[in-house]
Amino acid sequence: ALRERPFAIRRAGDILTGSIDRLVVFQEGGKPVAADIIDFKTDDIPAGDAPALQAKIDFYTPQIEAYRQAVSQLLSLPKEKIAARLAFLGLGRVEALAAAASK
Repeated sequence: ALRERPFAIRRAGDILTGSIDRLVVFQEGGKPVAADIIDFKTDDIPAGDAPALQAKIDFYTPQIEAYRQAVSQLLSLPKEKIAARLAFLGLGRVEALAAAASK
């Protein structure tokens, strides 16, 4: 597992930079075959407030999709092979994010 994995990629003519909190890379024969992105969040969300949790998931989804694109480019993996999760530390809850449909 890689912690605070920085990246810089080209996207739509721009440079996208960031840092992934935790990146787990699964390999077979020394070649990446899948990956798991885990992003830690410290937002204060009241326990049991499903709408507030969903609002935060919706808010962070574009960021996670950018991370998924970066990992896809860096590791030459299809996005479908890259899992992504938000770990809400205050709630002690982890939410998996499905990959966005390709355009």
